[in-house]
Amino acid sequence: MDGEMKENETLREQIRSLEEANKAQGQERKELEKRIKKLEGEKSQLESRISNQEDKNKQLNDNLKELDLPLELINPPKTRKGNLMEGDIVLTHQQWAIVQEVLEETKRLQSQGKENTKIQAPRKGISLDTLLWNTNSDTGWPTVYYKFATSVTRKDLIRDAMTIWEGATCVKFVKITDGNYNRPHINIIEGNGCWSYVGMMGIRGQLFSIGANCYQEGIILHELGHAMGLYHEHSRTDRSQHIKINYTNVNAGNEVNFFQKDTNNYDIPYDFTSIMHYRSTAFSKNGRSTIVTVNPLMQAYIGQRKYLSFRDISIINHMYDCPAIWGTSCTGSLPNCVNEGYVGKDCSCICPPGTSGATCENKNEDYYGTPTCGGNITQDGAIITTPNYPGYYPADTGCVWWIQSLDNCKRPAITVEEFQLFTRMPNGQCAIDRLEVRTHTIYNGDE
Repeated sequence: MDGEMKENETLREQIRSLEEANKAQGQERKELEKRIKKLEGEKSQLESRISNQEDKNKQLNDNLKELDLPLELINPPKTRKGNLMEGDIVLTHQQWAIVQEVLEETKRLQSQGKENTKIQAPRKGISLDTLLWNTNSDTGWPTVYYKFATSVTRKDLIRDAMTIWEGATCVKFVKITDGNYNRPHINIIEGNGCWSYVGMMGIRGQLFSIGANCYQEGIILHELGHAMGLYHEHSRTDRSQHIKINYTNVNAGNEVNFFQKDTNNYDIPYDFTSIMHYRSTAFSKNGRSTIVTVNPLMQAYIGQRKYLSFRDISIINHMYDCPAIWGTSCTGSLPNCVNEGYVGKDCSCICPPGTSGATCENKNEDYYGTPTCGGNITQDGAIITTPNYPGYYPADTGCVWWIQSLDNCKRPAITVEEFQLFTRMPNGQCAIDRLEVRTHTIYNGDE
């Protein structure tokens, strides 16, 4: 009996041990399941972060593809035809002599603490008929004849840009196929950089260069604008009403690139979005802005190289009297277009952005529309984020925030919670992302 009792007790002990072991294993299993669940959650978060980073990398690569290097980095200071004015304009010897006279007079006045306010250098829209391309007597269209040098590798891109100008204006680009190279024409080469004469020089085969680094639609459109007769927007006679030049930020010796000129603007207002406008930091020695807008909120618009603006197209059409040419094929009376509108090839009014109606009589909003970001900040606690935050903001997006205190005895205080900029150009200046902070003056600041 005692033996059986001892054996039973032993069995009970073994059972209790097994139960305790099972209980411990059950607890371990629960802990393991919790750990697995946690790891699955962490895996999901990691996969989400990887996916977000892949999206960011894709957008960044897209931005890199869209990155336009400034012409002062692409172009040499001079070509075999001479020095380049404003980075990409070839001048005749006579034109360059005028510029040198202006430069010497400017230096003389600056040594006396004065500014040269009577700068008369070559012209944005040229007005001299001898510099406009001739009208083809057979077709009635203003015609720019051209030929390609054998060095040009992407004739298709250049022809595509010509087609864009042709579709928007009455000017035609015609390739010489009859062997008659004695007529005025542009000789398109793949030279060292992107540059052109302005207008028709009256010489046989004036050079027009689209270099290896220039095969971007916006750059080609810009250079074709020069060839048709456009100078840069920032050199217009009326520029002082719209922009200021920070000469203290300009590379020594490049002051000539910011001379104000005696231009014929054909009653077309200044255009911050012109493809002929230089960017904020053109020819900068320190990364700070050389061209600033009188209205700081307009700063984000200047320097685009993506599309022809309405006013780019309008000034060419007025230079070459396109409305009158188109009007000859219209029947009945032509509409009286207003608010910058003009008669187009279909005999109806071509209206600028922000207007509508048969004669552009309705002004619905500003020419520049509503900015995607930016504005005046005066209230406490305002939060500023870039578009698409926390992802990369879309390419070619600029934001200008004007932060002011309504109390003249107080200064605004800004707390930065997260901030990142990407990459720099070979000259050390910002490329894709750029931040400029202006504190002491609304016209100059630190990059």
